[in-house]
Amino acid sequence: MFNLEDLTNKIKEDNPIENIISEYVPLKRSGSSLKGLCPFHSEKTPSFIVNTSKGFYHCFGCSKSGDVITFIMEIEHVDFNDAIEILAKKSRIDLSQYRRTGERGISSAIYKANDIAMNHFKKTLISNIEAIEYLKKRNIESADIEIFKLGYSGTKNSFFAYLKEKRLKYDDFVKAGLIHKDQYGNYKDVFFNRIMFPIFSNSGNIIGFGGRVLEDENPKYLNTQETSVFKKGNFLYGLHLSKQYISQKNAMILVEGYMDFISLYKAGIRNVCAQLGTACTAEQAKIIKKTCEKVIIMYDSDEAGRNATMRSIPILLKEGLIVSIFSNREVKDPDELVTKMNYSIDYSLIENQRTDFIEFAEKFFKEKEEDEMLSKKHFVNFVIESVKGIEDEITKNLYTKGVLEKLKISERFMKVENNFKKQNPPSENINHNIYHEIIAIMLSENGLCKKLCSEVEESDFLDLSTKGIFISLCNSLDSEESNVDLLIKNDKIKDLKDYIIKRMTYYLDNKPDDKKINEILHIIKNKRTKKRIEEIDMKIKNASDEEEKDVLMQMRVLMVKKIKGGN
Repeated sequence: MFNLEDLTNKIKEDNPIENIISEYVPLKRSGSSLKGLCPFHSEKTPSFIVNTSKGFYHCFGCSKSGDVITFIMEIEHVDFNDAIEILAKKSRIDLSQYRRTGERGISSAIYKANDIAMNHFKKTLISNIEAIEYLKKRNIESADIEIFKLGYSGTKNSFFAYLKEKRLKYDDFVKAGLIHKDQYGNYKDVFFNRIMFPIFSNSGNIIGFGGRVLEDENPKYLNTQETSVFKKGNFLYGLHLSKQYISQKNAMILVEGYMDFISLYKAGIRNVCAQLGTACTAEQAKIIKKTCEKVIIMYDSDEAGRNATMRSIPILLKEGLIVSIFSNREVKDPDELVTKMNYSIDYSLIENQRTDFIEFAEKFFKEKEEDEMLSKKHFVNFVIESVKGIEDEITKNLYTKGVLEKLKISERFMKVENNFKKQNPPSENINHNIYHEIIAIMLSENGLCKKLCSEVEESDFLDLSTKGIFISLCNSLDSEESNVDLLIKNDKIKDLKDYIIKRMTYYLDNKPDDKKINEILHIIKNKRTKKRIEEIDMKIKNASDEEEKDVLMQMRVLMVKKIKGGN
């Protein structure tokens, strides 16, 4: 989407990492770094550092690390493109100049068209008594209209008439899915006589609309057609408002419609999102997983809602989410629950009325199938297949154990391989050797990096992961990219990352002198010589010619002297 190299450099340059992170975390100076409580996990003693000179953060408690863009992705639960947009807005960077040819202007034109439409719909709503009265009946007040940016689309073709009057470019509004051409080539409104709900991306752009009729007509809801910036199953309505509350609770309440979301949000239940459809999609499940670990499904309590719940359960489980269902047949939907509770709900009410997906599925099949044996068969099959689909190994094993205990079935039915038994657990006492010190020193200063690249050889590294970092560091000496990125983005050395970053931070405050560097090089050269001696010993063992053996023995003696002599 963007010319990445130029743009990321500009984003990092104009958004100093310490300024951005300090908006979320109080930081205090600690040597050459800043320190604070980690925003990604609960802790009492600060283990989260921000290195301003290298432009990275790292937590020694949960091992999360990255640059300013990664931080926004993690803290705001957004993807790379949204993080770029958020930081661009903070530093007033015009993204259009960084978009590749052919893409430049298309997205921004749609965003602008949607923004114009939203403002027009808001003005239309204020002047329409019928629409205002409808919202009042739903307990939507003026303040709510402003928070959720609600509007009204007016009579048929009134929006196109507005565009015509303002002499605006029709093509942009066609691309945004707001107007279309009929078979005779005439422009027509897509939305009319509907309450309009703008749909926002995580970065705050309006990507589409949902429209609801005032009376019980079909279709009751109409969404923006798929455009270059909007695909209904790829977004969650309200996430731009609720993401911080979802993060705080580590749980999302997932509802079906716009009014369900607004009613719960107004009633004080803020960790909520609407899925914009009759069942959760795989992409939406991935978004939820990025924001939290638990999800409470809160669909309509009728048969259609229960069917939708059953379709969503395996999709959500697959992402490793802990899934439960709000179960209260006395109310038809969240909106009605809020009305009955006089628009004030304590979160404990939802917590106390939820059930796990196994109990929900058991009841679902009991009601659906008259034959008890058939009901049990379908229930057990649903649970087994749902758990088998879980990709996160920890969640899968936990659910497997629970299912086996609850259903009292043989483990062979689950056919879940316990990968933990096959994998060797990471060592708690990793041998942090001289090679890790070399990497830490190379990361601390470019001049030392050059010196070590000239003196140390690739073959000196026995471990492939650290060898890979060494090679990358040497190859990136003239690159503008921060060499720390090579470490942070390397998941193959996850167990060593904490140690290397800790040592690098130490060397930033305590620059190693020539004596220290020479000591390291001496150790490396001795190791290299010992390795050569081992190779010679192998050749001597396999040599059949006596003359060849004598030559090899002389070489061995010289190398042993070299080690003992210290050069």
